[in-house]
Amino acid sequence: MGTKDIITIGLSLLALVLSVIATVGTIAREKSETVRAVRSQLTDVMGRLVSLNFLEQAKLLQDAKGKDLEYQQRIQAGLQQQNQFLLGQAIALIAQLPDKLVTSVEYNTVGRWCMKANQE
Repeated sequence: MGTKDIITIGLSLLALVLSVIATVGTIAREKSETVRAVRSQLTDVMGRLVSLNFLEQAKLLQDAKGKDLEYQQRIQAGLQQQNQFLLGQAIALIAQLPDKLVTSVEYNTVGRWCMKANQE
């Protein structure tokens, strides 16, 4: 093998190594972006869950005052359905995240609403 062949093989190996490094970097970046997106979705769902249970429920029940019992029950059923959907979404998102990225407040909030949902 001549010097030209050795240089060609060396450059090919260098290109292969650089390609592998770039691929590993891309995969790591994609995973980081995925975790960041899931974390953002969890924050959004938790905000909607808290908002639903504290603000909207109070407003809708206030609007229902003076209305018949059936109307109030329909409102309550709609709120419970939305609550269960958001709760399921929050649980699924938490399962996708590493434990260190989920705060104790989020675990506590989900646990509290799970207990409430089981009581209803």
